[in-house]
Amino acid sequence: MRDILLKNEEAFRAAGTILTRIGEGMMAGEMEYVATLLEKLAENYPEWAELEDAIAGIECTVGSKEDILAVAKAVGTLVGALVGAALKAGLG
Repeated sequence: MRDILLKNEEAFRAAGTILTRIGEGMMAGEMEYVATLLEKLAENYPEWAELEDAIAGIECTVGSKEDILAVAKAVGTLVGALVGAALKAGLG
């Protein structure tokens, strides 16, 4: 893992910056900002289309075990898509 991180430092830094902005917005309760940021990212990264299915799974209030798993899946997919897109951009 260390070699991968070091070899792709710039791509990981870019992904980390984006994740930090999203996280800061979430922590501040600025969901409109987060939604706008995600929409802008979706325009730049085709992988974002995969998130639509996960987001649809959490439209109702999180409270049931099923919804909590959907949220976890969406966040995991978000992170994976972001890192994947940043790596592609770094390699491209």
